[in-house]
Amino acid sequence: MIDVKKELINFFSNRIGPQFKDNPIINLNKYNFYDLDAECLMNEFFLKFKIKHDNFNTSDFFVYPKNNWKDLIFIRSFFPNRYSQKPFITLNHLIQVIERGEWFNPDNKIDHK
Repeated sequence: MIDVKKELINFFSNRIGPQFKDNPIINLNKYNFYDLDAECLMNEFFLKFKIKHDNFNTSDFFVYPKNNWKDLIFIRSFFPNRYSQKPFITLNHLIQVIERGEWFNPDNKIDHK
């Protein structure tokens, strides 16, 4: 039997890089995945694991810059709280999504502090 957790960790490690750890919380914004990059990453996830994702809204979990790329690159570095905090996606939640074969929003809200 395939170890779903290990396959999921490998999936994100291959796309995010070696800094990604076996962490129960995936904060992809921490790894500079925003707007279209985040959409592409999640679409790859949905395709690889054959997940129905009609009700997934990328902007619920990932930051879309309000201005332009300069704002994202320069201002976000100095003023990280300028962008609203988004709920984290957990490994356990993604495992449940894989098991169901369909995206559903997490029930719990995780404190970002």
